[in-house]
Amino acid sequence: MIKITIIIPTYNMDKYIEKCMDSIIKQSLKEIEIICIDDGSTDKTEKIIRKYQKDYANILYKKQINQGAGIARNLGIMCAKGKYIAFMDADDFYPDSDSLKYLYDAAEAHEVSICGGSRCICHENVVTVQGVRKELLFLDEGMLRTRDFDGAYGFQQFIFNRDFINQHHLRFPDYRRCQDLPFFVNALSFADEMYVCKIYSYCYRKEHKVVVFTERKAVDYLKGMRDALKTTNKHDMRMMYTCILNDFFGETSAILYKYIADGNREMLAISREIREYLDPRKIVQSKFLHKSAELLVESRIYEYAAEMKANWEHFSNEIKEQKILIFGAGTLGRKVLRLFKEKDILVEAFTVSDVSQNVEEIDGIHVRNIDDFCDTADEYFIVVAVYGYLQKEIDLLLEKKGFEKRRWINIEELCLYEEQITH
Repeated sequence: MIKITIIIPTYNMDKYIEKCMDSIIKQSLKEIEIICIDDGSTDKTEKIIRKYQKDYANILYKKQINQGAGIARNLGIMCAKGKYIAFMDADDFYPDSDSLKYLYDAAEAHEVSICGGSRCICHENVVTVQGVRKELLFLDEGMLRTRDFDGAYGFQQFIFNRDFINQHHLRFPDYRRCQDLPFFVNALSFADEMYVCKIYSYCYRKEHKVVVFTERKAVDYLKGMRDALKTTNKHDMRMMYTCILNDFFGETSAILYKYIADGNREMLAISREIREYLDPRKIVQSKFLHKSAELLVESRIYEYAAEMKANWEHFSNEIKEQKILIFGAGTLGRKVLRLFKEKDILVEAFTVSDVSQNVEEIDGIHVRNIDDFCDTADEYFIVVAVYGYLQKEIDLLLEKKGFEKRRWINIEELCLYEEQITH
């Protein structure tokens, strides 16, 4: 009996596919099959997989014209013979040789349709849990109500009972982006509980996953969000609902603001559908999401986007002659620097409250302690690139140090100019 089928959609992954395949073959659970769906690769991917096929009889290889990962996974589901199905991206891998055995044994022992473990990430060939969303880390083992889970993008670290998948007709939509989210949310909505294990069941390779959104991908992304919000709203999955909205109105709102503000009619229509599934009352502990949801519900998000864009243009022109410090050397600070460089705005330095906790420089710009500038505080204009929940604390710090000229950067403003999202 085949216990687990691992489905791998792949497209031009010859750099990573061997690491992926080796991690599967080394699993202590041997009753497995591997289904590789090649989504039209033009590199050496096919050659590498064919080589593995010669040595291992449990590998099935199918090639299709490029249609996206969702269609590839659906083909894998149709071909699967295992009692459970696992999904893996071709650039990722299993961190432990017992990962699949542990998940299978736990799923069987507790008779659940969905069973998973924690995620770790691989960055520059170093495996770590730093940067992993806390909701994708399970510090305790046991049953978990699906309504209490908010890890919207963790489907790869779970295994799914194949009969359960087919019984509920669970398939990935034909979207070029965000096809995994509707699948996972739908699966969770049909399972009252799942079992989570105190192991690392999946390693996500992070460093190269930069998505450039074409207009087609942007539309599909919005469709995926729409589908997921519809399901979580219908089944009162408040934790997951809030998690999805965090991404929708957070960094990835670049897609929403950029294309809707530019007048994409299809996205306008989809956003109107999304309004039907937005209920600020169901949002768990987030004033920011309340505001954003209300803007969309009230059809004011387009005006809001246009206003932000105009304000940013005015601001960036206004500070060109100022001596600029960026407070915050994290993701937001890097984004601000990139935008300033595009507008030929010179930045003297990044500044932080504790330089020992940061890198020495970013893109040739030094990271220095805020105290280094206190003696000449009135000469500088500080652009604060830190998430808003720290505003009260940081404002008090800057006032105490004598920095009066400052402006907080709204992440939504940055989103207007973002054409790529790093996952």
